[in-house]
Amino acid sequence: MLKWSELKRTSDVVLAVWPHYRPLFECWFMQELVYEDDLMPAWRERMVPSDGDTVRSEHYPDRDTAIAAANALNPTLKQAITAQAPDPVARRSLETEGRQGSAGQATFAGGGGVYARRSLAPSRG
Repeated sequence: MLKWSELKRTSDVVLAVWPHYRPLFECWFMQELVYEDDLMPAWRERMVPSDGDTVRSEHYPDRDTAIAAANALNPTLKQAITAQAPDPVARRSLETEGRQGSAGQATFAGGGGVYARRSLAPSRG
């Protein structure tokens, strides 16, 4: 069983979160946009600590609850970026990536419900 204390991802900078529907499980899994050292930001499944130093995925039963959780967490993540990046240029770059990442989520209606596809490209509009 995976332990929270053994995860190497705990030091990564989380720029933003956004839910992703997984039809097989019929629920919304939270994804996080992370920045690791000098690598490009990338989306991955969000893992959170659970009882007894174990790890679980962050998931929600419906779209509205998942989006509300993401909208509540993203301002907190922005504040953390401000505290972690003392260099104004680096801070602005990370804030922009986080904003584009969560705003770049495109939602498509599918036969089995709604499916979120990620795009890091800035929106044109």
